[in-house]
Amino acid sequence: MTGVLNTAMIDFGAQSASKSDTIDQIKTKLNTAYYVIGDASNLKERKIVTEKGGFFSPNQYEKLNPDFNMAEFTKIDTKQTKNIKITGKTVKLITNHPSNSYKLENAKSSKPIVNLLITDPEKFWAESKFLVIMTD
Repeated sequence: MTGVLNTAMIDFGAQSASKSDTIDQIKTKLNTAYYVIGDASNLKERKIVTEKGGFFSPNQYEKLNPDFNMAEFTKIDTKQTKNIKITGKTVKLITNHPSNSYKLENAKSSKPIVNLLITDPEKFWAESKFLVIMTD
């Protein structure tokens, strides 16, 4: 009887460890997001954005290309990353993120550096786990 209980306890421990690993993997996946920064021509060349042409809006790149290459993006943990430094005079978020979930602040530097400060990560990453930042 003791042997059966020991075997049952070992099996239970193995199942518990397996479930813990699965939970950790799910948490990691849920807290993973990706971002990329570049100017319009760079993002278009890397096939991250598509051009929104037309008579009134020529050469505007305002849409994430559905066939983008994941290798072009930087992987981050949304629970850890609250600040992204961006070099550029102007900054535009191409992907949708609620405006009340972040702030763009100028860094105290002589160079045109902006900090994207994510003030509400849950809201910021709710619509998309991808962030495309276009600079000028």
